[in-house]
Amino acid sequence: MTTTHPRTERHPSLGDGWRVGLNVLLAVSQVGAIVWASGSAFDGDITTVPNEDAAVVPAGYTFGVWGLIYLGSLAYAVDQARPDRRDDGLLRSVGWWTAAAFLASTLWAVAAGTGLLWGTVACMALLLGSLVGALSRLIVWTGARDRRTTWLVDAPIGVYAGYITLAMVANTASVMKQQGVSLGGTETGWATAMLLVAGVIVAATVRASRGNVAYALTAAWGLTGVAVQNALVQPRPLVAAAAAVAAAGSLAALVWVRRGRQSV
Repeated sequence: MTTTHPRTERHPSLGDGWRVGLNVLLAVSQVGAIVWASGSAFDGDITTVPNEDAAVVPAGYTFGVWGLIYLGSLAYAVDQARPDRRDDGLLRSVGWWTAAAFLASTLWAVAAGTGLLWGTVACMALLLGSLVGALSRLIVWTGARDRRTTWLVDAPIGVYAGYITLAMVANTASVMKQQGVSLGGTETGWATAMLLVAGVIVAATVRASRGNVAYALTAAWGLTGVAVQNALVQPRPLVAAAAAVAAAGSLAALVWVRRGRQSV
């Protein structure tokens, strides 16, 4: 007998229309905003807003994941607009959180494109908070999941949250360096500490999410990019080692959780 969550009861409402409409509109707007911002500031490159020399900024190739993030966001938004999905219980649970995330992403691009550097930090914090909210709803959901839900809900949210977990740190550190803000100590010391803490957070999230593969792999991708940047591009061996340990810990947590689930 299939276990269902109380929210799976289907009661079409005006709220469903607003939720679906906002997700579709804002999923598109974040793509439009980043295209506009890319041609408006920082010589057409806002991926490292604003300082690629900051120790926790990953290698340039890692930013290619944004293409996957935007495609996943669009697929997720279009899927919930389907008539048979508009009142889906899980989408009702996460939909307002994802709409807030897409809005924050749009605002981040606007802030980056207009040079509001501290604005990018605030928007990134809102983006991360919204994605954590969406991920938490996925974690507590007790209803049935089919393959479409796994690929069009769990995966896009997991990828987005996984990368923003690191991007929040990188964005903040970059702005602080650009603005000459120092918390004392050395940049290497702070970067090493932040990366190790980020690794612990990722591992804990992987465990809490019961092994969300998309989240774990994307976070590890970003952390590996930091290791590569600090090993080969801007040599900082201690920072590279911390990023590598954090990435390895993320993957180890994923393997441990998944094996534990299979043995139950």
